[in-house]
Amino acid sequence: MNELTKRIATGIVYGIVLIAAIFGNSYSLIALLFFVQAIGNKEYTNMIKNNLSEYTWIAIIVGTIVYINQVALHVHTISTDVSTIAMASTSIFSLLYHRKSPLLHTLHYCMQVFYVSWACVYLFKIGCTPEGVTSQSSWQLMSLFLFVWCSDTFAYFTGKYFGKTKLLPSISPKKTIEGLLGGLVACGIAGYILSQYLDYYSPIKWVAIGVAVGILGTVGDLLESMLKRQTEVKDSGTLLPGHGGILDRFDSVLFVGYFYSFLLSL
Repeated sequence: MNELTKRIATGIVYGIVLIAAIFGNSYSLIALLFFVQAIGNKEYTNMIKNNLSEYTWIAIIVGTIVYINQVALHVHTISTDVSTIAMASTSIFSLLYHRKSPLLHTLHYCMQVFYVSWACVYLFKIGCTPEGVTSQSSWQLMSLFLFVWCSDTFAYFTGKYFGKTKLLPSISPKKTIEGLLGGLVACGIAGYILSQYLDYYSPIKWVAIGVAVGILGTVGDLLESMLKRQTEVKDSGTLLPGHGGILDRFDSVLFVGYFYSFLLSL
């Protein structure tokens, strides 16, 4: 099986699983995002461990606590917020066990939790209301993935055939300004198409949201590219044949997730 066939096959399976989880119920969405944050944390740890100490597993534990706790708070299964305590505990741990560079390690722990686990919490809150998964909440989360897919796909092909001006060659040598513009146009068109079927927002707002996602998604992609370049790895993992790891597929979505609820509320 060649690389393109692997990529297409993996993409189909990935899309089916994603759609089933988003349009299923709160439990399927919780399970999907728990899997993403668990594997994402492991991939992040594998990338960064050579630059820091053997205690990188702390961030995996804290990230899992944050995800479970915040999801439980959102669906009202508990009333105690332990996320702050968990995050503060990492600082105490760093002071006790990382005598030489406690601030660097604390920054790493917190960065990992916010980059992966807390971002998954935001995605969950987009796709599931406190009363449960609704048609609108599912489509709001699905639209985020659709915009990111449009941006990635059309940026790739536009850049491949028309790209001449490098965007940030020191971080991602293959990205071009022409590719970025192609992705933004595609996101705008996708926003207009969505507005014809989903009347939650006006066509202008859907188009604006799409373009904003295209910009923010590119930033998220560049952030992961910078992380991989700093840690000297090609892909975050090997879980998805032809695509790399979970973070390679969710890098843009995780970053945009922090802003998407705000964009929808404008």
